[in-house]
Parts: sequence; C-alpha cells; structure tokens
Amino acid sequence: MNAHALAVLQFDTVLDVVAGYASSSLGAARVRALAPATTLERAERELGRVAAMRAIVSCDEGWTATPIP
Repeated sequence: MNAHALAVLQFDTVLDVVAGYASSSLGAARVRALAPATTLERAERELGRVAAMRAIVSCDEGWTATPIP
C-alpha cells in the first residue's frame, strides 16, 4: 500500500488509537510499527489472531492484560 493511501486512511492515527490500549510502552511501540498485510496469507493469519483474542476476552471468565512494569 502506498503512502498516499495510508495517509487518506489515517493509518498512523488508527495505530495511535490502538496503541493507547497497550498495557506497556513496548507494546504500544510494537503497535505503532505495524504495517498493512500485503498477502492474503498474512491477512488471514492476523485475522485468526484477532479472532483468538476476541474469544479469550469475551469468555465467561473474562480476561484482561495486566500492565507490565
């Protein structure tokens, strides 16, 4: 994806919002370093990770990430 498309989508702004939910500064930095998937395989793998985390967070017992000092 080219820089113009990322600017139109405000990709950096989206990453900043998501990074705000990170439980550590290292996690936030990792989020801000993300780039869009460029292959179908990578996109499917990442969507699988998202689905797994949604299942954990929404389970009956609940789960939250503990801040890392």
